Amino acid sequence: MRYQILCTTRKENNSIDKLGFVEAGKYDGGYTHLEDKEAINEKIRLGNSFFFTDEDGTETDVIAVEDDYVKTSPDGTKKNNLLHLKKCKV
Repeated sequence: MRYQILCTTRKENNSIDKLGFVEAGKYDGGYTHLEDKEAINEKIRLGNSFFFTDEDGTETDVIAVEDDYVKTSPDGTKKNNLLHLKKCKV
């Protein structure tokens, strides 16, 4: 299954704690899931994929790294793409 990441929650040190996402193509103005990076990392290992859409409409894949975090695939920018997403309403 493919999922679009829409927002993040962050810890006090501004590191990403959780990601809000929806099934690709099923965005209805909100997100239905909010999970920690470790859970998303495991979903990626099980064959699911995640991405986010940049301001210009470019899709960037999110990849699993080691056991406890995720990052975006190389996309030609030095900015931290996931930190630029809006904050999830918890």
